[in-house]
Amino acid sequence: MSASALVSNRLPQLMLELPRLALAGERRFVPTVVLDGLQSGLPNLWRAASYVVGDDPMDILPRVTCPTLLLWGERDTWVTKSMGEQLLEGLPEARLEVIRGAAHVPMVDRPEAFNALLNDWLETLD
Repeated sequence: MSASALVSNRLPQLMLELPRLALAGERRFVPTVVLDGLQSGLPNLWRAASYVVGDDPMDILPRVTCPTLLLWGERDTWVTKSMGEQLLEGLPEARLEVIRGAAHVPMVDRPEAFNALLNDWLETLD
């Protein structure tokens, strides 16, 4: 199953999980998503989300030859680690790092860990 199909199949469930995610470490991110959805209208939010997951990027990933760092939140229930592992398999120059205790927005949930991993990775580049 493609990454876009995985997300697309779960989209209604993900929308319903917003309140629970607010209690699981997404405290700053979820209000933004909900506010944007309410301001633009739920049909627009749904249409935009459907558009984003409509294409399957897996076919073009092998053509991305630049170094790529995938930073994943250990507790991310929106985009699971298995999806990150699929990206890792498709990207020839990728590295996957999982940030313990972080959810979908690791740079907000665990900024120190996020920045440390990013800085370490940047130092490996030419």
